[in-house]
Amino acid sequence: MRAYIKAISTITQIGDLVEFTSVVMEELKLVLNMSSANLYIDAPKVFGICQLDEKLQMIEGEVSGIHLFTGSGIDSIPKKHQEYFLRAKQTKQNFIAEDHYVYFHHSQKGLDSILAFQSLQPVKKEAQQLVDLFLGNVVLTFESLLLANSIEETQQLAISLMGGAMESRSKETGSHVIRVGLYAKLLAQLHNQNQAYCDKISLAAQLHDVGKVGVPDLILNKPAKLDADEWEIMKQHTTKGWEILKGTANPVIDMAANIAIDHHERWDGAGYPHAKKQQEISLEGRITAIADVFDALCCRRCYKEPWSMDDAKAEIIKGAGNHFDPNLVALFEAHFNDFKQIYLDRPE
Repeated sequence: MRAYIKAISTITQIGDLVEFTSVVMEELKLVLNMSSANLYIDAPKVFGICQLDEKLQMIEGEVSGIHLFTGSGIDSIPKKHQEYFLRAKQTKQNFIAEDHYVYFHHSQKGLDSILAFQSLQPVKKEAQQLVDLFLGNVVLTFESLLLANSIEETQQLAISLMGGAMESRSKETGSHVIRVGLYAKLLAQLHNQNQAYCDKISLAAQLHDVGKVGVPDLILNKPAKLDADEWEIMKQHTTKGWEILKGTANPVIDMAANIAIDHHERWDGAGYPHAKKQQEISLEGRITAIADVFDALCCRRCYKEPWSMDDAKAEIIKGAGNHFDPNLVALFEAHFNDFKQIYLDRPE
């Protein structure tokens, strides 16, 4: 029983679907063999299906690897898997079909799920109760992971829409904010930041100009150089963005707040709003500064024609050590073709 509890604990602490599937395969073998001292029962294939938001989400693990089918319709999953899911949903019972044991679960959240495994030997009746107890806990983790992924996807979409809406107000395309996020993620990866940081900055950088919501349209879309008073108003978008985004306790939005207030600071201290310099500027602010300026130079604006990518590259390199972090510029220059490809893949 101690081993069984350990198996359950291992499953419920996992936060990734691929790792989840791999561990379920291993721990299921342990549970299956608890009831037999003389027979080794193998489970070479495991799969789970959950109906979430009218779509079927499926994971499958076998010796050859782990496969995820997310947001797919029923016709996109294997026919035999379809039959098992539809039968379980109709009967609302567990069952054995051919060489598969199928466990059905209907949650309080209204989700219908099955977990099934292939067994090369029959599952003894006395083992089924223990297996059901194990799978009952496993399916709760499966559903929680799918719900968490769905919430994360919704957050990503909301951030992209928010950033894109701001760009459309300033007569710029939503492609700009998406590209800035991708440049920022690439630069963070080249700077050897961990995966969590890189994923966060890809979203957070898209909100770099959200403070422009507080800038009048006549200034935002003026087809000429701003005068001194207009420029002071335009510069306020950094602090306005900070005020909008700060203090949410959400790691992506908190990073976006840092970016909003730091992305116009300069390495030499001549930027705004606080004249920070060098390491006083957050890393995400320094990264986004390069991403934003490069893309802005490449794009047509109401006050300028687009630059060639080579000219934009030269401008970034010229800014090393004065406008931009020289170490980040070196990474940008060394991997310029990757940045160029991001633009070519998502043109205006």
